[in-house]
Amino acid sequence: PAAPAAIGERVALSPGCGRVEIVLRLVRGLYLAGVVQELSGAPVPNCSVSAHATDPARYGYLGAKTDDMGAFRIGPLLDVEYELTAGGAFQGDFAESPPLHAVGGRTDLVLSVTRAARLRGVVLDPETNEPCDAQVFLSQAGVHDGFAMGLGTQTNEKKFEVTGITPGTWDVVVTARAGRIGTTR
Repeated sequence: PAAPAAIGERVALSPGCGRVEIVLRLVRGLYLAGVVQELSGAPVPNCSVSAHATDPARYGYLGAKTDDMGAFRIGPLLDVEYELTAGGAFQGDFAESPPLHAVGGRTDLVLSVTRAARLRGVVLDPETNEPCDAQVFLSQAGVHDGFAMGLGTQTNEKKFEVTGITPGTWDVVVTARAGRIGTTR
């Protein structure tokens, strides 16, 4: 990868500094490209792919969707390392792929995904026994060290659906108006 000074420099703006003029020099952008496939090798169409630079000074997400043959292209990017994933929470029928690290310009990438779980349902108001609006939070069960993977959503027309969930045991916590809460595993 190129040295950071060759790519850009930081600009510090302090309160009351007035106008600061800078010059931006462009470089030819690179792309990351490849395919998303199931473990069987079958292409995965319309799957989300995201990439972010691993250098915190260049952090930000870029994304794309795969075409009918599972191919994707993300860019323009810099000549730095990126972490890519495909699928994942709220992204459809596929769980998030293992992360893949690649430097901008690679066009032979393969991300493998597995079928995901989908959770949908309604939340019932205890007074009326009718579906109600609520916030829904899922977290992986059985995580004893560190943080558990968590997902959040809310009801839409009194129903909820979470896609792209890694298969396994999840805890579900629901909160609604008037301080109501419900849980299940």
